[in-house]
Amino acid sequence: FKIEIPQEIKDDSGRSLENRKSFPLEIKTEKFPPLAKFSAMFGIIEKNAEPVLPVTLRNLEKDVKTKIVQTESKNPGFFDNLIGKKTRISNEEILHWLKKVSRADRDKSIFSDTKSPEPFSFPKPNGAEAFEVVGIPLKESGFYVVEIESAILGKSLIPEQTPMYVPTSALVTNMSVHLKWGREGSVVWVTSLDKGLPVADAKISIRDCNNKIIGESKTDFFGIARLPDSTWKSQVSHCSYGSYDSGILVTAETADDFSFVHSSWDRGIESWRYNLSSYSNNSKSIVPHT
Repeated sequence: FKIEIPQEIKDDSGRSLENRKSFPLEIKTEKFPPLAKFSAMFGIIEKNAEPVLPVTLRNLEKDVKTKIVQTESKNPGFFDNLIGKKTRISNEEILHWLKKVSRADRDKSIFSDTKSPEPFSFPKPNGAEAFEVVGIPLKESGFYVVEIESAILGKSLIPEQTPMYVPTSALVTNMSVHLKWGREGSVVWVTSLDKGLPVADAKISIRDCNNKIIGESKTDFFGIARLPDSTWKSQVSHCSYGSYDSGILVTAETADDFSFVHSSWDRGIESWRYNLSSYSNNSKSIVPHT
């Protein structure tokens, strides 16, 4: 760039610039720093709205390396249109992966201690330097764990200049699971995302922080499963103060869809907002993030 100053410019005392001969002044600006950013560590994507997982990219490799795992599904050929393969994980491992993503280190792959799926690359449509949002297609119901790997990002942000890893997780579903955790009994209510109607005959499972099933039920015609306190609440364990290391995970499953909610998802409806004790778990309502 060139900085130019008009000849008639003077200060408030009428003096001209002493360094006027330095202008026009040539300067250089650096490129924008590299960027790979998901909107959150976890999100819910509505299945019936052409689901894609958005990621913001800038000044990265022309073809971004990506790894992905997904819970078991009925459509094994979904990724035929992408380069690479994926590793299937069972629905019983969802809590494990939620914890793993929430505690991920940017200089280590979350797949380093497991059977890693072969990486596939998805291109940046507008070139390596473009600042753009790219959508990763996830057309099939299920829980996904996605990780981006970039040597350019690591060179910019990690002192050792090792590749940097950016993970996230996403649930593609048409079901919303609501949990009412009460003192004398609890209720799980399952509705559809596209129409808001009750989902009947959904299998409900409740897991503690150790991933142990402590209760099961099924939704009725109104999409409601009632859970007496005596059947499961006394068994809820506390593992630690880490993410997903307390509370419960409630899953709902039908013949062609799957969804879940965790009791820690209370942002916006925390008990203190209603002048209730923040240290009491006697009653709380849980709704999913979308």
